[in-house]
Amino acid sequence: DSLVSPLFYFFLGSLVSYGVGVAFALVYKAVNTLDSMIGYRTEDLRNFGFLAARLDDLLNWLPSRISVLFVSLGALSWNTFAVAFRDWDCARSPNSGWPMAAAAGALEVKLVKKGEYSLGEEYKLPEEEDLRLAIRLAVRTILLYLVMLLGVTVLL
Repeated sequence: DSLVSPLFYFFLGSLVSYGVGVAFALVYKAVNTLDSMIGYRTEDLRNFGFLAARLDDLLNWLPSRISVLFVSLGALSWNTFAVAFRDWDCARSPNSGWPMAAAAGALEVKLVKKGEYSLGEEYKLPEEEDLRLAIRLAVRTILLYLVMLLGVTVLL
């Protein structure tokens, strides 16, 4: 939600005009920031942050799923899809599990947040070299996504 979603909404709005694209991206970031600030699941903030949290979930629904395709292409691995489709719902968020599980499958590592989730359960925990591989995967994935957005923009 820090890169794919804002660019997605910028691209979507830019189909109308550049200014609308900027406005869409800014509205998305405002909602995402509100969710980060007040969208907690604690009883004290549950009612206060509910709208921000649900709106953020709604706005990230499609971009989080699109990210699986680009992680898979960046990794050149179909295994990415298998782990993403199997483990996406292990995370409490309806969206964050998709790219995290895709990354676990692409890197063949187990991603764990103690007491919350475990993705790619059949793999080993990440080691130092896996961090370098993850950075390379992130760079390739981001570049592929940007090339696709730029290509579609040029064609339209």
